[in-house]
Amino acid sequence: MPNWCWNSLSVRGEKKAVEEFKKKAKLNSKDFKTALSLAKLYPEPDYKKIKVDPAFPKREKEKSIMPDWWNWRVTNWGTKWDVEAYVQEEREFKNGRKQVRFNFNSAWSPPCEWLRRVAEDYPHLVFRLSYEETGMNFKGTTIGKGKEFIDRCYPIYPEE
Repeated sequence: MPNWCWNSLSVRGEKKAVEEFKKKAKLNSKDFKTALSLAKLYPEPDYKKIKVDPAFPKREKEKSIMPDWWNWRVTNWGTKWDVEAYVQEEREFKNGRKQVRFNFNSAWSPPCEWLRRVAEDYPHLVFRLSYEETGMNFKGTTIGKGKEFIDRCYPIYPEE
């Protein structure tokens, strides 16, 4: 069972671009429904057709002890599983801009690597991810717009 990392992702930009992002991010299958899916925007590969390197090669010098899906997700999403998100808030501004905020939990860590890719795929939107994982004593904020990406991570409690 993982430690859960709390996340709040806001997406801001022109109303039409935000609506397009929301539509593409939503997953509504018979097995799983979520307002924001990591896999929908950045799908997993066919593991039978590609070689997946270990997520932590220095620790796994010989053969990876973790399955390919785990290594790929941790490397490319930054977290072990897809997320189940809901829309917390939507705001429209007079200048034709809009903001939507998703809240969700992720396993062990925030999906910063996923956000880096998504920010590049949607360069006209600004992404702001706030996260906190109390079990491992860290919190932070990641901001992405196009190829610009800033991640600031801090301890929650100072060391004694």
